[in-house]
Amino acid sequence: MIDSISLGVLASAVPRDAVDDAVEATDRGAKRSGGKLPPHVMVYFAMAMALHGEDDYEEIIARLTETLRGGLG
Repeated sequence: MIDSISLGVLASAVPRDAVDDAVEATDRGAKRSGGKLPPHVMVYFAMAMALHGEDDYEEIIARLTETLRGGLG
């Protein structure tokens, strides 16, 4: 089961600035329409899925967004 602590470590290990730079380098900026999540959240989600692939993706995204709202990402 995924926990907020491991997601907090992930968000701390990969700073938001680094994620934003990578997104910008790929020319994949935010296109906030239709309720889509911002690119930095999707990058952290992909990393969390790679680390916790055995867990339910809905649980991962719920805990991840909770962690990021807490100022860790």
